[in-house]
Amino acid sequence: MKAIIFDLFGTLIDLRSDELAHKELSKYLSLIHGTFSFEEHLRLYHEYASKGLSSVKAVWEALKKLAEIRGFSIKLGIKDIEELHIKYHVKYSILFNDAIKALEMAKRAINVLGLVTDADVAVVNALLKHLGIRKYFNAIVTSEELGIKKPDPRLFLEAARRLSVRPENCVVIGDSWRDVEGGKRAGMKVILLLRSGESKWPYPYKPDYKAKDLIEAVSKALKVLELNKH
Repeated sequence: MKAIIFDLFGTLIDLRSDELAHKELSKYLSLIHGTFSFEEHLRLYHEYASKGLSSVKAVWEALKKLAEIRGFSIKLGIKDIEELHIKYHVKYSILFNDAIKALEMAKRAINVLGLVTDADVAVVNALLKHLGIRKYFNAIVTSEELGIKKPDPRLFLEAARRLSVRPENCVVIGDSWRDVEGGKRAGMKVILLLRSGESKWPYPYKPDYKAKDLIEAVSKALKVLELNKH
């Protein structure tokens, strides 16, 4: 058995979707509380998220910190934040134009596809359902679920385990150094998606191949898996 493991944001869904969703969520929180700017909340959100917190928890902790600093009462609970988080991500989600065709191509060729993402479980489920692409994936692994983030190779190894495929028979398609490092450390081949064109690569782990779009990336992945016959 062989498998292709996809990243989500920046690969299948435009990364601007996530950025815009968080910007609009911060604007809403700023509006209803009226004591801080959305830029302040957004900055704190990124600070907490960079420390390994899930996206919802980072939004919540940023709001709690501002309430502590400014001395106001929070008008929402964390469950409200979770619902808003999902709502804004779904509202602003943008699926890349080549995503469906690439997933169809991969599914027809090998039928075993995985997804590894740092996004929260509830957001991933809502987005995949809204965009109509849940059906393509045999296994989905999220950082929130495992309590670790990319480039930790355990995320990719867990995807391989759930797919019942040996790591060396998996190809990762992603758009960041986290996908490259995580996949390589897991013993997988990695194709780096460079939608904006060629760029310098200052990171220690290098991709096996590069692609300008998802169609090319899947085509290269299938060739790699065809060559890697055991």
